[in-house]
Amino acid sequence: MAQSATQSSQPAASPLLAEFEKALIDVDAPGAEKLFKAGIKSTSPLEFMDDVMVPAIENIGSRWDEGKIALSQMFMATRISEKLVNDLPPPAPVREGQPKLAIFFILGLSRIGQDRRSIHATGEWL
Repeated sequence: MAQSATQSSQPAASPLLAEFEKALIDVDAPGAEKLFKAGIKSTSPLEFMDDVMVPAIENIGSRWDEGKIALSQMFMATRISEKLVNDLPPPAPVREGQPKLAIFFILGLSRIGQDRRSIHATGEWL
């Protein structure tokens, strides 16, 4: 009953949707990840999820309802999609209205280092 995806039961809105859906049905996690990363670079993660990931999962669910794919394919498609979303880094905090921030270290000039050099030079605490 399991088969490879070449066409979904609903027409694909874009080549990316068709490719992503095929990767999910074929349980091609690396391929799905590659398409996901390319998609979020050209749009945003939320846009990719709305325009590609959700329609692909819905199409896969419809194909399972019609008996065209196995339950295991639908299950793995959702697991792969879930992992892709969970692996996204958290969004950076908004810093509007806050001063610019720089963090730097000057090697050898920490207070501890100065104290240590003073101890070695004099043999006692200053």
